[in-house]
Amino acid sequence: MKEPRTRLTMQGVMKTYLSLRFGRMLSATEASSLAADAHDAGWEPQVRRSERFARTYALLSGTRDAATDSFVSEYAGAERFADPLLALSIEPDAADGLPSLTAALKGHGSPEGILTAETVEHELLIEFFPARTSWRLVRALIDVELGRYGSTVRRTTLLSPISPEMETQIAADGLQEPELNQSRVLEALMGDADR
Repeated sequence: MKEPRTRLTMQGVMKTYLSLRFGRMLSATEASSLAADAHDAGWEPQVRRSERFARTYALLSGTRDAATDSFVSEYAGAERFADPLLALSIEPDAADGLPSLTAALKGHGSPEGILTAETVEHELLIEFFPARTSWRLVRALIDVELGRYGSTVRRTTLLSPISPEMETQIAADGLQEPELNQSRVLEALMGDADR
């Protein structure tokens, strides 16, 4: 695993992120313990569990140089990533396009930031790093592949926690406003006010 990547926040504070992915759904007690252990180790934790896909995702952010990830070794099946990970489920109205979509997202020539793309029944589970591959590109690829099967409607569900930077990037992509930054996003401003 690479070292956690550090980014500058709106207030000029250096923030480090670490993503954790579990190939199982942690129990409520385990998720609570993980959050407490992360907090004790100097991180601000966010944990989301998906029963549907039997996965648990944690996004840890830290502003202290002393933040450590040694506690993670206590949790079986934890994979660590230096960038925030975005996990989504995509459920199209025409599921027959899913095999082609899955192949396009994880096959030869797929965007380099995609970690996983797999079909689970009538849904696509996709995990990728927005710092390496934008949601806009992933969404465009999804639209092109599903459009070939006449699928114009899809339900997208967020499975992982997201950082304020990811939230802003997704909003900028969706609104086609590349100049959009955290100083113009109400949720980011409100989140900073709580600290």
